[in-house]
Amino acid sequence: MKDYRIARIEKKAEAVWGKDRSPKEMLVIGRREWIGLPQLGVSALHGKIDTGAYRSSLHAEQVEAFMREDEEWVRFITHSQDGREVACQCEVAFRKRVKSSNGEARERYFLRTKFRTPRGLEWPVLVSLADRSEMTFPLLIGRRALSRRFVVDTSQSHLLGSQGDLTGKHWKRKRKENQQGE
Repeated sequence: MKDYRIARIEKKAEAVWGKDRSPKEMLVIGRREWIGLPQLGVSALHGKIDTGAYRSSLHAEQVEAFMREDEEWVRFITHSQDGREVACQCEVAFRKRVKSSNGEARERYFLRTKFRTPRGLEWPVLVSLADRSEMTFPLLIGRRALSRRFVVDTSQSHLLGSQGDLTGKHWKRKRKENQQGE
């Protein structure tokens, strides 16, 4: 059996970065950003900012609901940016029928979790689970997660930092040595 990472986010209100910021105080982000989901054990995902989508969506496979202490939970598999499988468990916030971009309506599980940026900023979000295997980005970040925190510059990408800033792993490019013996 897989070793599932357990995430349980308290439902109590908490002081959160970015709450009720004025437009002058909001951060500018690009059309794509690196985002971590620390409660789910996902260190970095390439997320697409989609102001046309209300809620955020995370790629999930092998989704299975179960009961724990009279509460509905879900376990699923997602993938980190480096391609490794990450087994997750999380309490279900609610279920709802959602119409996808292709017009097909399906019931989805919604989870309360947190997003983390390369700068270390975290905030609570609602994320639905969906099969995004045919999509370029495993994480879609919708308006609700962005509201009162960010302004989107669609001409830019990765304004919040690099994947290495988020994971702590910085890759050095190997310089090609001059073959002429210099």
